[in-house]
Amino acid sequence: MRTVRGIFVPLLACVLVSCASVAKDDAPTCSSAAECDAKWKMAERWIVHRARRSVEHKGDDYMESVGTYGKALVVRVRKVPQGDGSWRIEAHIRCGEPIGCDPSVEEARRSFRQFVEMAWFEPPSRKTEGSD
Repeated sequence: MRTVRGIFVPLLACVLVSCASVAKDDAPTCSSAAECDAKWKMAERWIVHRARRSVEHKGDDYMESVGTYGKALVVRVRKVPQGDGSWRIEAHIRCGEPIGCDPSVEEARRSFRQFVEMAWFEPPSRKTEGSD
């Protein structure tokens, strides 16, 4: 029994860690209050509409979805200040059960980033006549 436990516990830990994902390197960023507000609202919409969960806890820099069961995603989003005055909107996404979710955690990360980034578009600056 001890050998089975010695194998099962590390295996379970690996499965649980692989099913959780924190989007850091490719997390959406914002640099103004208006941009951050728009992206934060879009992050909440993504949780409700794409992850199919309601938001249980919400603050100015933190929100978390309801539930920890089933094939739906469990999502926690944080707005993290950076040293240069900008913010990162990091999503910790995991599956409600160890056998997988639909969509997968990786697909959800990509979807989250794309969805949140759609909230803000700055058109390229236009050169005025006579300026070069």
